[in-house]
Amino acid sequence: AGFASLTEYLGSNTTLQWLTLDKNHIDDTVDTERFGKALRKHSQLEHLSLCDCHIGNNVNALSDILHSGVKYLYLGSNAIGSRGGFIIASYLTSNPPMESINLERNQLNDNDVTYFANSLKTNTRLRQLTLSANKFSLVGVKCLFKEIFNPTTLNDVADCNHTCTLHLFTKFFNPIQRVNVSSIDLDQPQSPIAEENKRNKILLALRIADSQLHYFGGLPLELMPFVLKLIQQEEVSTNKLTRIFQCMRSWIVPQ
Repeated sequence: AGFASLTEYLGSNTTLQWLTLDKNHIDDTVDTERFGKALRKHSQLEHLSLCDCHIGNNVNALSDILHSGVKYLYLGSNAIGSRGGFIIASYLTSNPPMESINLERNQLNDNDVTYFANSLKTNTRLRQLTLSANKFSLVGVKCLFKEIFNPTTLNDVADCNHTCTLHLFTKFFNPIQRVNVSSIDLDQPQSPIAEENKRNKILLALRIADSQLHYFGGLPLELMPFVLKLIQQEEVSTNKLTRIFQCMRSWIVPQ
């Protein structure tokens, strides 16, 4: 009866932008289908919170919710496991208009890492993905973070996802997470933010270990001034001159 009334309300209210239904069980198939159809018809709804609604791995419910067109979705504490994780990651891989999804405190594990990692390779719209308090091991965490920061080479750094901020911890103690969070401004276009994140990650790659400065060994001569300028633009750096020296020492300048 509750969801039936809500479905009618959604059909009559065309201006609703926020909807919070936390701790309401969504377990009736008929109600779920009706609710999903009502969501799809409600084009103005942008924020939908369904935390602790016992959604689990209900494929139909997840599909309807995901395809509702909301930009900000909160699905924390729903006991979503691998089957549900696959549905969600597949949806994100299609690069939908969703900008933020919160999946904290669910049942996702290392078996689901590949799905979400693949979605980060193709998605250029998602700006926040929260997966904290799931069941990822250190191996799974590293695999996910590699999609937003892979310092193997500078090309790998540049090819990472620079649009999405990945939340895997309850506190921002990871440097990559801090880099992206500091650049987030939901009122700004995504491209400048992504470019700023890319620049910050390159600088961070230079800070991690001196051994990584060998990236610049084969750098074309005409690009050297741009690299030096990038290093000098960093606001606070006690090792700025050291890094400049290490970069220039590795360059092979034509005679």
